[in-house]
Amino acid sequence: MSLSSLKSEIIFPYFQSIGDQDPTGAADRVAAEILKAGAGVKQVAASIQAEDLHETGLPLAIRKALATRIREDAIATIEVTTGDTRKNLRPGSFDDVIGHKDFKGLMSNAITAARKQSVPLRHILLSGPRGLGKTTLALVIANELKAKARLLVGSQLRTPVDITQEVLQWEKSSVVFIDEIHGMSKAAQETLYSVMEDGRLPLTEKRKGHQTKTSVPAPTVTIIGATTNPSKLLEPFRNRFGSKYELGFYSAEEMEKIGQRSASILGLTIEPTAIQKLVEHCRDNPRTLNEFSLQLNDMSVAQSLLSITVNHVSELLKLNGYDEQGLRPEERRYMEALKAIGGSGSLKTIAETLDMEVSEVEGTIEQWLVRKGMIRRTSKGRKIIERS
Repeated sequence: MSLSSLKSEIIFPYFQSIGDQDPTGAADRVAAEILKAGAGVKQVAASIQAEDLHETGLPLAIRKALATRIREDAIATIEVTTGDTRKNLRPGSFDDVIGHKDFKGLMSNAITAARKQSVPLRHILLSGPRGLGKTTLALVIANELKAKARLLVGSQLRTPVDITQEVLQWEKSSVVFIDEIHGMSKAAQETLYSVMEDGRLPLTEKRKGHQTKTSVPAPTVTIIGATTNPSKLLEPFRNRFGSKYELGFYSAEEMEKIGQRSASILGLTIEPTAIQKLVEHCRDNPRTLNEFSLQLNDMSVAQSLLSITVNHVSELLKLNGYDEQGLRPEERRYMEALKAIGGSGSLKTIAETLDMEVSEVEGTIEQWLVRKGMIRRTSKGRKIIERS
């Protein structure tokens, strides 16, 4: 990721446009917050979202633009590898993937069958909350197929022309992964499902002053789409995916195994109780767990630690803004906002208080608070659950 280009192309112009007295200084402060969010680490940056950049204080539209650029830069450099993974915490094969047992079984059978019949693997749609390994699984599938992987983001594909330009660059038998596929426009979805259904790319040509619709053969590829909201996809588009799978949360045992694997790759010696404490604060999200592992590695190197203990983990969590209840800063702000309006209120009111989009609050903050039994979603809004 080129932080300097983000500053010059997006951040600095924004502060100039609002008449900030020191746009250079403001841009530098935002850049520092972007690095604190993990954008400088490829494995983290590949999945970064606008809400991860909330501490920058930038409007949502600007944060979305920044997050898209950061992801694009990161995933463009990701390579599928089965070799030494010390520079990459992502698994390289199904044998290295922890969790998702049923999905791995289905895919192993599908890949073997595709090879035996010399046919392409069916298109796959992965859904589920952020951080459950959708990108990792897509890269592993490409690796198992011994195929090249092309990684895209749905927001890149806004028009039929975008689809045309993309399809013409695809290589036969490759895997095309589209993250946040729900970000594609309806027109782009309609164009792509024609490619998926018929194996032909629809084109419009000008002949003798008139526009004529035609088509050309499209490269045979396997498309893997990833989404946190499959309902935003057109039904005919969803139906073009021969395999649909909703990823579930990891168990505590699986998360601990992921933590142990990451620590081993990084060369960290970490006590079992320290891994358990990390897992308790990771929201069942391996991406967050790996972020913490990388930060603990920094701490270990900087302080010449022989082993990571529970106390080191507590120190790290405090530095990341967790309180004694284990709540992150944005979760505390949510609870404080809800308490300020009497313990119950509409999601819209809460979002306005937090200066966030409704979808952002619902998708990134509320899920954990609901699962922990701290709030209840009702037909009248949100309500704090009083504990006896």
